[in-house]
Amino acid sequence: RWLAMLLFHHLVNDATSLYAVLRELQAHLLGQHAALGQSVPYRNYV
Repeated sequence: RWLAMLLFHHLVNDATSLYAVLRELQAHLLGQHAALGQSVPYRNYV
């Protein structure tokens, strides 16, 4: 059994981005990480 705690600042994360994080986490846990898109480095957003 696993237990995880995700802590985000409200300026960084909203309901839409939380849903995206949970979808990606679920894909990794189910072994479907190959179906996820290519990750984009954070510096490309800043």
